[in-house]
Amino acid sequence: MERVTTGIQGLDDILNGGLIPSRAYMVRGGPGSGKTTLGMHFLSAEAKSSACSLYIGFGSSIAFLQTDASRIGIDLKGIEFLDLSPKIEIFSDAKSYNIFPPAEIEQAPISQSIVEAIEKLRPKRVFIDSMTQIRTISPDPTQFRKLVGSLFAYLREKEITLLLSSEASDVLPDDDLQFACDAIIHFQNSFEVGRTVTVNKFLGSDFRSGPHSMRLTDQGMKIFPRLVPS
Repeated sequence: MERVTTGIQGLDDILNGGLIPSRAYMVRGGPGSGKTTLGMHFLSAEAKSSACSLYIGFGSSIAFLQTDASRIGIDLKGIEFLDLSPKIEIFSDAKSYNIFPPAEIEQAPISQSIVEAIEKLRPKRVFIDSMTQIRTISPDPTQFRKLVGSLFAYLREKEITLLLSSEASDVLPDDDLQFACDAIIHFQNSFEVGRTVTVNKFLGSDFRSGPHSMRLTDQGMKIFPRLVPS
């Protein structure tokens, strides 16, 4: 079966060769767990070829991401960026009484921006960082599920492999996203065992179950699959 590399050899090994093309994959975890780092590895792997890859961000600015990537040896050259993060003017404009004006939180402008970027760039890989931000602008859970379903169908029709991040928390649970995605990659960090990555779901393929050791180094993310007796 044709596979798409995640950009990290250890994770490809856990996934029995990598991701299945044109599907939606979810990486979840707490703050600082490595979600964005994995996304940058994922996009940079495609940027080494002639195909295009697209980063859609709702949090950090492009300049901030590029600085962080350069510090850990990830080359973002060739990656296209769609920056949907809140602009400084929203806060600094003395005439505005709301931190987020209606135009900033409506779904239509965001959806239109994403469609325009994809139609123009025609990327093979897309990383959305993060879907939690899209959830906060959805009026209710039903509307969010419809939005996610239509987004996944649109990207699948365009033969795009999607990686999206989700900030796992009790306040904003992501159970609906877990059901909608084709695979779930879960990052955890505990005092007892350190950083680990676990694949909880991978439709259409087998994978190495259980927690695997992971490190964030000055050369990016390193994942070490646990040994399985033959």
